[in-house]
Amino acid sequence: MLQQTVHAHNRGIRGTFEHLYALEQHDLVFLNSVDQPWRTNPLEMLPLTADWDVIGAGRIDNRYGSLRSVIAWGYNRGSEARR
Repeated sequence: MLQQTVHAHNRGIRGTFEHLYALEQHDLVFLNSVDQPWRTNPLEMLPLTADWDVIGAGRIDNRYGSLRSVIAWGYNRGSEARR
């Protein structure tokens, strides 16, 4: 069974993961938390689940500038303060 969940507002990565895991009813959860232009296909990753509990992927060349790093740092600091 495939279930798609759409949030009315941005919950952030942590809030989204916590909500999706709370909804989980099956053995496999696929979270696609990437921005474009990186395309992912869960059907290509499905065979890997026979040998691995967690499958993670990341880009080596993310094409982000230094401004993105500053924004991410500020966001993370604010997130820590709210905990």
